[in-house]
This record gives sequence, structure tokens and C-alpha cells, in this order.
Amino acid sequence: MTAIYLKGFDKLREKLGRDIRPALEAIRKGVALELVDLLKPYPPSASQPGRVSRVTQEPMGWYERGRGWWYPVMQKTTLGPKLGKARGAIRGGRVGRAAGVAGYKLIASSERLREHWTITERGVQTIVGNPVSYSAVVQSAKKQSKLMKAIGWKTDLQAIQELIASGDIQRIASMAIRNLLK
Repeated sequence: MTAIYLKGFDKLREKLGRDIRPALEAIRKGVALELVDLLKPYPPSASQPGRVSRVTQEPMGWYERGRGWWYPVMQKTTLGPKLGKARGAIRGGRVGRAAGVAGYKLIASSERLREHWTITERGVQTIVGNPVSYSAVVQSAKKQSKLMKAIGWKTDLQAIQELIASGDIQRIASMAIRNLLK
């Protein structure tokens, strides 16, 4: 597990002589929200229609973020009578027809990684996570695949390093402590 540790609060509590838990909770929550904001953005999409396998020379599908996998359909009758992206079936277009593709059909498989970040309080810990089945392969520093790295997905550790370098943790902590002293 990748973690951020906040230190020095025992000394602050002694110096102030009061309960600083509200400030600590505000700091943890603020840092977690900033971290989620750094993890949410997607890198530019690398997938596009009209690709052909280098090995088999067969038409390939493509992945559309937030929707799923579009697979090639070779026969026009397989597409069905009603076409359109909203219906999950589209014509092949100029590039697709050149590869012998009549169109593409959608397998709605996206779990929408960006929309499922969670912040959970557990005692003195605040845990940022994502329940999407493939989230670790995409954004965990320990488990990220080479493909996701090549595409440009930011890992949890990179986001933490960016957050630390930004000075936002200090800004959040200063604000929470000022609010405590009011």
C-alpha cells in the first residue's frame, strides 16, 4: 500500500493544549480529495477504429472510454436494422470498408474508472481507493502493466509525489489549523 504520513501533530496538540482531531480530519479529507483529483484524468486515448492486425491482417476493434469494446462485423446483416452509436452498432466507414468491415458493434464493458474513486475513513486513516476490477493494473505503482505505463496512466505513487511537490498538503494543513484556532 502506498501511503502519506502526516507528522508533528503530537507536538502541536501539546503546544495548543486542545483536541486537534477536527483539524486532522479536515487535513486527511482535503489531501484525499486532492489526490483523487490527480488520479482522475485519463491520458489521451491510444485506440482508434480502422486498425488491422500486423500478424493476421484481420480488422481489429477498438476501445472507447466510458463505453466499451467495438468489434468489427464483416456482414452488413449482422449489424441489424437500427444503427447509431447510441444503439451500439455503426457502419465501418471508408477505412473499415477498405479492410472488409461492414461496421462495428459495441460490447458495453467499461467500468468507468474515473467515476469510482472512493475516500474511506478508518480510524486515523483515510483510504483512497477504486473498486473497478482493473484499477490496480492501470494505476497502482506496484501492479501497473507495461501497456498502461506506455499509454501514460499516472500511478498512485506518481500522484502522491506530485501532490507533495505541489505544496498543497502544507496549504491544506495550514488552513485546517487556522480554522481550529478561530
